[in-house]
Amino acid sequence: MSARDRGSWLPRSLAAAFRTRQRTLRELELLNEVSRAIIRSELDVDALCELVYREASKILDTSWFHLGLFEGSRYTLKVRVIDGVRQPPLTVDLQGDEGLMGWVRRTGRALLVEDFAIELASLPARPRYQAEHPPRSGIYVPLLAGDEVLGTISVQSEQPHAFDTNDLRLLSLIADSAAAAIAKARAYDALRQRIQQLELIGKVSRQAAMLLDLDELLPSVVRLIRDEFGYYHVHLFTLDTATGQLLFRASTAAGQQFWLARDQRIAVGEGIVGYVAERRRPLMANDVAREPRFILDVPGTKAELAVPLLVGDELIGVLDVQSDRPNAFDDKDLFVITTLADQIAVAIQSANAYTEQQEESWTLAALLQTAENIARATDLEGLLATIVRLPPLLIGCDHSAVFLYRREAETFVPVAAYGWDDALCEALLHRPIRAGDAPLLEEVRATGRLLAVDDAARDAALPQLTERCPVGRLLALPLTARATVLGVLLLDRQAQAGAWTARQITIAAGIANQAAAAIESALLAQQAVEQERLAQEVRVAREIQTALLPGAAPRLPGWDLAFAWRAARTVGGDFYDFWMLDRRDALAAAEEPTDEPELHCGFVIADVSDKGVPAALFMALSRSLIRAAALDGSSPARVVERANRWIARDSQSGMFVTLFYGLLDPADGLLQFANAGHNPPLLLRHDGAVETLGTTGIALGVIESAPFRESQVVLEPYDVLVCYTDGVTEAINAAEEEYGVARLIDVVQRSRDQPAAVLVQAILSDLAAHTGDRPAFDDVTLVVLKRLPTGTPDQGAATSR
Repeated sequence: MSARDRGSWLPRSLAAAFRTRQRTLRELELLNEVSRAIIRSELDVDALCELVYREASKILDTSWFHLGLFEGSRYTLKVRVIDGVRQPPLTVDLQGDEGLMGWVRRTGRALLVEDFAIELASLPARPRYQAEHPPRSGIYVPLLAGDEVLGTISVQSEQPHAFDTNDLRLLSLIADSAAAAIAKARAYDALRQRIQQLELIGKVSRQAAMLLDLDELLPSVVRLIRDEFGYYHVHLFTLDTATGQLLFRASTAAGQQFWLARDQRIAVGEGIVGYVAERRRPLMANDVAREPRFILDVPGTKAELAVPLLVGDELIGVLDVQSDRPNAFDDKDLFVITTLADQIAVAIQSANAYTEQQEESWTLAALLQTAENIARATDLEGLLATIVRLPPLLIGCDHSAVFLYRREAETFVPVAAYGWDDALCEALLHRPIRAGDAPLLEEVRATGRLLAVDDAARDAALPQLTERCPVGRLLALPLTARATVLGVLLLDRQAQAGAWTARQITIAAGIANQAAAAIESALLAQQAVEQERLAQEVRVAREIQTALLPGAAPRLPGWDLAFAWRAARTVGGDFYDFWMLDRRDALAAAEEPTDEPELHCGFVIADVSDKGVPAALFMALSRSLIRAAALDGSSPARVVERANRWIARDSQSGMFVTLFYGLLDPADGLLQFANAGHNPPLLLRHDGAVETLGTTGIALGVIESAPFRESQVVLEPYDVLVCYTDGVTEAINAAEEEYGVARLIDVVQRSRDQPAAVLVQAILSDLAAHTGDRPAFDDVTLVVLKRLPTGTPDQGAATSR
């Protein structure tokens, strides 16, 4: 370089440096103005983005300008200028941080591209162009707030080498100021949105807290959420603790055919709602097409967010919101719906508590009315009519019926019905149904548990009813009293009325319980009346039976007679009888006729094969026929033969009677007798010997033409004849030991010197000592004849009944 050149170079260098310094000062001044403008801007993100664009235009060529912000996987170009023309905002999905914007976001670094045509292969990421003619050069800088990349600013040009490192530096400085302002604006905007959300949440919560009726609360809540937060549709489900299913309780969607077809229910674990209920945590599905648990219930749904309704660890239900556009939900929506869910869960729990109190009050009132109405019934028929009228009034069912169970026949008898027309009721009532033909009634009776049957299964459950009467949903409740199922209360309502509610079932069970107790009392009262009537009839029968038996034995000179009769029950089958006979006609064939009376004493002791009332009736028949057969003075064998024939012909009961018939001549002590299967009487001789009086013969009433033999014996003075029934000798004690003939003989031997009446009482006393407190198993009858020494006045007649 020459001296002249050196002399001219120095002024030029100084001038260039001066110009550079001047330009730098202007840039700094502009940057300062830009920074101050940005910092002083309003805390509104969109307005701030516009300001950044305007201020950047003062320093750089912004013919091609992009300012975009990241939000999740979405990238929204807030300001978009292409070739000087303003474009509308654009949102794209940057799945996997694709393209140059994704690279800037991932690395937080700026990028200067001087010529895309030359540098494309070496770029860290390929651009995703949004223009018909892509740029040749550009600058891409991140909006950094700490370590977070909020977005990007880029300037581009159709000319290569349109930007240099100084432009990169200037845009980076602008981006730093913009990022700080945007972060602050976003924070302010988030705070403002949160405050607004909380205000709306509070509004919804206050509205929910004011309502205590679930049927009013739930529809109101879903409408408020939709209106205040702008969601497409809102559903609300509650947990049915009885079935473990979720009930579709309220929705902003119209129609709801999907849920009507499912009976307003969904299982826990089924679909997004069921999954949330099962896992008890929220689920956000921003693209339902990719969510396998999604169930389409509202056409047009593209995204769904479901949150559990929890109070502590208790699941109350699920709040579900839907959108008609994909990617509609973010963390703000999750916060809003979760917070709302907490408030709604508490409101539902309070409403449930209020409803439970109301239902309890209603239930108590209904049961009180039940008790009052049942108490007014005066008889079983009126009681049953009251019972079937109460469920339609207190529960709202359409029909009701009472079926009583007849255990001995294993049948159900419909005894009262209400709601069906008279003809149907007439066709149903008092027509027994075999238990095997009524599976519903039999299962309720066998298990003692109520059963609900919908219209799909009713025909098989109770065909005898459904064939005659139109029914829908059946509810069968056991009528249980003291652990015994007396029958079934059957209720019916129309199928379209829906399933039986818990309150209806509770009231119905209360009605059934009270009805069962009242029916049992009425049946017992009815039985008591019937038993009293029977007891009165038995008392009358005893009086009649007692009247049929002699009150005293005949007075026979030289003889002492006594007897005793004890029935094991009120009436008995044992009997005895005495009658005086003039045997002149009967003896005429064997002896010379005489006008002097030939008085003989006929007596009988008998035992019917049964006990109680049947035996008493058979005893009355047998006594009458035997007396009729004997009154003509015939011989004992003839009398017994005749009586057997009459008894066998007239009796269809299958019972029979054993008897001992004796015909005594008081003058000479001759006793003629016949024994028809009876215990042989004991003849105790004056010298201590014991004889038994038995003849061949079977019981009366078994065979019509049975033969009978008779025998005779002479009773000497001091001889004692003891006639008895098996109720004496077969009486047992606590050790199951029989009294026996030997003991009977022993007590007679000890007391034979006593009057006949004393002897009878001695036998009865010894028998009582043997049996102790054990009730008598059989009737006890005694007849004692004692011949007195010649010249001893007769002792009269003694009785003991």
